[in-house]
Amino acid sequence: MEIRFEDREKFTVCGYITETSSENNDHDLRKLFTRHEDELRKMPESKSCLYGVIWYTDETHQRYCYLLGIEANKQQSNMVCVEVPTGHFAVAAVPKGMTVVEAWTEFFFKEIPARGYAPDESHGIYFEFYDENGNCGLWIPVKAIES
Repeated sequence: MEIRFEDREKFTVCGYITETSSENNDHDLRKLFTRHEDELRKMPESKSCLYGVIWYTDETHQRYCYLLGIEANKQQSNMVCVEVPTGHFAVAAVPKGMTVVEAWTEFFFKEIPARGYAPDESHGIYFEFYDENGNCGLWIPVKAIES
């Protein structure tokens, strides 16, 4: 898995949200994408690109919110908006032949620590970026592991 590191300024994503768990995410996220992906990609602001913004809703990391949306400079009607804070991110593309969930697991638990970093829990938000061709990039806020 190829990884790069990138600093990104804060930005806002507006879209549609679901709360889910590891057990139900396949069903819940498929339903969210089926219901809203085409509509979001057709919005002029989207440039046919989407974000999947993720944050945990409990301390055990068993439940989380997933916001499927577009980057926006202003509130979009009937949508939930979330600000993604400025951060230092590890970024990787989902490899061919691997599901997004498999890629997150490998990226989060193997690739990031192998490079001397840990997820920056204080940041609180992870996200997926889907380009106009549907390719998915994973973004994790990171900090150096203290020796």
